[in-house]
Amino acid sequence: MTTELQDIIAQARAAMRSGNWELACSLWSTVRKSRPIHPGAYTEGLECLIRTFRHGEIDSVAEMARNNVGHIPKVQIYLATLSCRRGYWQAALKQFEEIYASKGKNGPDVTRLTAYRQALLNTYGILEGNRRLSHLTHRDFMSVELADEHASKDRKFVFVSGMPRAGTTALGHVLNHSAGVALFTEIHIPYLTYAVDSFDRGLLKNRADALPTAAPGNMLDKAETAKFVGDKRPLFHYMMPQTFEAMADSSITVFHMLRSVELVAASYQSRALNPKDQWDPLRGLENAIDEMNVMHRFILDWHRSDSLRHNHRLIYVDYNKAFSNLDYALGLFEALGHAVDLQLHRQLADYVEHSQSIVSRSRSIAPEVLTALRLRLDREAAEGVKDITGIDVLGDHLG
Repeated sequence: MTTELQDIIAQARAAMRSGNWELACSLWSTVRKSRPIHPGAYTEGLECLIRTFRHGEIDSVAEMARNNVGHIPKVQIYLATLSCRRGYWQAALKQFEEIYASKGKNGPDVTRLTAYRQALLNTYGILEGNRRLSHLTHRDFMSVELADEHASKDRKFVFVSGMPRAGTTALGHVLNHSAGVALFTEIHIPYLTYAVDSFDRGLLKNRADALPTAAPGNMLDKAETAKFVGDKRPLFHYMMPQTFEAMADSSITVFHMLRSVELVAASYQSRALNPKDQWDPLRGLENAIDEMNVMHRFILDWHRSDSLRHNHRLIYVDYNKAFSNLDYALGLFEALGHAVDLQLHRQLADYVEHSQSIVSRSRSIAPEVLTALRLRLDREAAEGVKDITGIDVLGDHLG
């Protein structure tokens, strides 16, 4: 490789780090023409195309990658992951399985990759996917030494689940008003099985070091004494069956947030189209609807399976009430088995008063969002969720 080409590659990566995606796109295009066997010219070049919303060029560059460097496992994994990110779950699963079959035991273990697990769960559905996937806990995934092998047996666990953009963060704030609740904010990555040791201090510190914003302030210290410990984890429902199995002897409460499909889809769309947002631009409107379909079908399947143990509770939470109705918010603590003292009552009252205007704010829904929902949403499943939970997820325009 010439010194000139090395300089161009360095400039392309520097442009990516600074967010100058257009320049990076141009530089990686130059690299592909000069050295078509350079893997990064495709994998990193594709990321630049994604960030500049030149999505119409993805297929042609991906095909070039397959033709020129498609024998390299790192490239194969990237392309399979790219299919998953675009919502092509069956295609992604096939690609991952082909990598596994061709490389055998000497190749990368794609079954440990979260994108592989995501593709499988969305392809087969959550219940069937959980049966097909091996248990892979956060400790297994990170291979971290535990700080305390004997966590308190009095500790109870609480999770906030639901779609991204459905109010899970706000509900996490509500619960964390209590000194007795230590609810982390996406401290762990999804598509892995939670276990009792997922909240070991050593494991949590490892994640907090990797993601400084994941553990707010004194949360690690708070978790040492809190009676209820857990995670606010959108998409937790994907691994809920395995988590309940892995934590069979533990007390677990899951608050599953439900918000109207039109507002969730519109929020996905808005974030995906915002070039300044860290949200994946590929995870837009259609992906949102497909993920909601998977979630709704899971709720129906889970309800039919009647799989809850006496010490496990799944509570569906109405977004429209959780932050605007004080009695409803207090009822969540009551369902958790958490007494509300005068100070906590005042804090919750202040939070609800502040949130009421936000929740009740009128939001316009773009016509393309409603059109996509009418074409792509599994309406029967959404109506079934309403029948089971009493929460209308169809919203004003579809209900």
